[in-house]
Amino acid sequence: MRSRRSARNLNLRAKARLGNVRKTTVAALSQEGRTVTTRSDTGDSRQSHGQGAAPRRLRKRLLEWLATTVNSRFLSARSWRTHLWRKARFFMVSFMADPACEVTVHGRRLWLPLSHALPIYLRDCQLYDDLPRRLARFVRGRYGPLCAIDVGANVGDSIAAFRPEPQDRFLAIEPSSKFATCLKRNFGPPQVEILEKALSDQPMQSGLKIVERSGTASVISGDSEHSQMGAHTLDDLIASKKEFEALNILKVDTDGNDFAVIRGAKETIGRFRPVVMLECDLFDNGAYVDDVLEVIALLEECGLDSMLAYDNFGFLMSSYSSANATPFLDLLYYQLISPFYYFDLVFMKREDALAFLAEEHLFFAGRLSGAAALAAGRAREQRESACFGVEHRARRRSD
Repeated sequence: MRSRRSARNLNLRAKARLGNVRKTTVAALSQEGRTVTTRSDTGDSRQSHGQGAAPRRLRKRLLEWLATTVNSRFLSARSWRTHLWRKARFFMVSFMADPACEVTVHGRRLWLPLSHALPIYLRDCQLYDDLPRRLARFVRGRYGPLCAIDVGANVGDSIAAFRPEPQDRFLAIEPSSKFATCLKRNFGPPQVEILEKALSDQPMQSGLKIVERSGTASVISGDSEHSQMGAHTLDDLIASKKEFEALNILKVDTDGNDFAVIRGAKETIGRFRPVVMLECDLFDNGAYVDDVLEVIALLEECGLDSMLAYDNFGFLMSSYSSANATPFLDLLYYQLISPFYYFDLVFMKREDALAFLAEEHLFFAGRLSGAAALAAGRAREQRESACFGVEHRARRRSD
C-alpha cells in the first residue's frame, strides 16, 4: 500500500510540474502575439492563427525542460541510479534529436546539447577549465579589461570561464551551427560578437566539413561534393575589426585545426602579442610533433618567448622558453606513449610569464597541506634559484 501511495504521489507531482510548464509556455507565447489552442474543462477548444508554430514551440520547451531534468538527475545520481539516468539520457540523445538542456557552468546558466560532455568533466575534474579564470584575472591586472578572441567557442563555456566583467569584449568564432545556436542563446551583443565561420591558415571557398561528437566539433577536409564550407584566416577577419585592436587574449580550441589557425593569425599575434591559450593534441596527425615545434617557433618569432604547459585535468606541468623547445619533446613523447590526453599551452611575453608563473605556484601550493606543501615550496625555491643562476650566467656572457 505504501509503495502504491508513493508511486501515485510521484505521478501527481510529475503531472503538476508538466501542467505548470505548459501554462508558462502558453503565457509566453501569448505575450508574443501568438494565440494557441487551449482546452477548457468542458472539452471545448479555441483556436486562431499560429496553430502550427505554438505546438512546435511548446514541444521544444517541454523537451528542453525534460532534457534539463534528466541531465541534472544523471549528474547527481549515485550507485544504480546512475545507470538508469544514463539510459534515459542516451534515449533522448539518440531518439529525441539531442535536445538542448540548461546547465550551470562557471556560475552561469548555459544552454548546451544534452550529449555535451562538459558537465561530466566539470563534475569529475575540479580544476577543469579553471585556467581561463586565473588568466583573465592576471591580464586585467596588467592590461585592463579583456579584449579576447575565442576560436572554437563551442557553446560559450570558455567565455563563461573567463568570468566576463562589464567592460570585457569577446569575439566568439564557432563554425558548427549546432553549437552556434546554443552560443547565441548564452551570449550576444554588445559584449560578445559571434561569427559562424571556420578558420584555417589560408582562405578557402569550400572543401571543408564539420564532424560533431560528444559536445565537440572538428573541421576537416572532405570531398568537394559534400564539403561546401569554406575558411578564413584570423588575420583577414581582424583586419576589418577596429574594436579588437586592443587584443590581449587569444584562445584556440578547434579539436584538430589549432595549428592551422595559429599560422593564419601570425600577423595578428605579432602585432598585438596577446596571451595565447592553445590546445595541443594528436588528432590522428602524423606530422603532430613537427607542427607543434613549428607553432612554438612561430610564436617565439612573434614575441611570445615563454610557454607554460598544463595537463588535461588543469594542473601545471612545467614552463619552457619558446626559443628552446627541445625539453618539451620529452612531454610530447610521454603524451604519445601513454593514456595522457592533451596539453593546454599558454604562450606569453617573458616578463608576463614570470609574473604569472609566480602566481600559479602560489595557487597550486595553496591547495596542498602537510609534507606535500613543504616539498612543493622547496621545489619552487630550487627552481627559482636555478632560473636566477641561468640568467646571471647569460648576463655575464653578454657583458
